[in-house]
Amino acid sequence: EVIGDHAFAGCSSLKINKLPDSIKKIGEDAFWKCYRMNIITLPEGLTEIADAAFSQCSGIKEMTLPKSLKKIGEIVFGGCYMLTKLYITSEEMPVISEKSLIGMGDSCIIFVPAKLLDSYKEAFPKLNFSAIENS
Repeated sequence: EVIGDHAFAGCSSLKINKLPDSIKKIGEDAFWKCYRMNIITLPEGLTEIADAAFSQCSGIKEMTLPKSLKKIGEIVFGGCYMLTKLYITSEEMPVISEKSLIGMGDSCIIFVPAKLLDSYKEAFPKLNFSAIENS
């Protein structure tokens, strides 16, 4: 149910496209510097992503966070410069700090449910948000 802190940290050749459905939490620095990871499907049922979990995963281009997500740690995507699309699908804004979404590439568009778009824009005015279609 938990991918522990630093579990795969530094595994630069690790390629994962989908995590098991049983995962509820991804620990701190769990996939730090896993450069070869690209598009990740996170399981519905995941409730927490800890600090820097995907930091320096420069191969990730797109990621969808599940509706079940309740908490996003700090600098989760720091150094993910190739990340161009991040989908936050939770119908309620997860616990998220000012530092949660920093360090991504400038071209990253963060898609959120339309009803939360203004809340995200107000909380994070320097980031590029867009509404998820049909939400």
